[in-house]
Amino acid sequence: MESLILAFANESTCRNVHSLLESSGIPVRTACTSGAKVLREAAKFDKGIVVSGFKLLDMTANDLSVMLPDGYVMLMLATQLQQNLCTNHDVIFLTTPVNKNELITSVLTIQHMQRITSVKQKLRRIADKNAMDISTIERAKGMLMVRHNISEEDAHRMLQKQSMNSGSKMVDTARKILFERDGVL
Repeated sequence: MESLILAFANESTCRNVHSLLESSGIPVRTACTSGAKVLREAAKFDKGIVVSGFKLLDMTANDLSVMLPDGYVMLMLATQLQQNLCTNHDVIFLTTPVNKNELITSVLTIQHMQRITSVKQKLRRIADKNAMDISTIERAKGMLMVRHNISEEDAHRMLQKQSMNSGSKMVDTARKILFERDGVL
């Protein structure tokens, strides 16, 4: 789950940015004036965006940016001079004064990029699992070929038949065959 956290030392700025984003259909999780509170809120979610001014009550946004959990992106609203003071190159900047449309577009773009990254990670996990499953099936077919002195095609059909007869997935049948061989995969 993702969240949008506002972080400004000035409560009035927090309210104004909150109102602007919400009126544009962008839900805001919370508004904070301290970095410590931002970190507590960020720990509750896998990913999100922190829209921040340069200075908070207890730290700078640069300090906060290096403490944010993985999966969080910081969008800092700062002057050019303040941006030059930041050492974290992962921070995205908007130069103040900020145009309303620039802020909304930036937040929506970051959210979109986070969704794309999330989908890519899921696809990578699926591909890795499929590769492991294929490897397991191939090892079981190889064992059947040696054990029964049959071709790869015949081993594949044998594995398929055992899988269908037991009502289990082919990879599960392959694991069972490998486990029966030596007690471990």
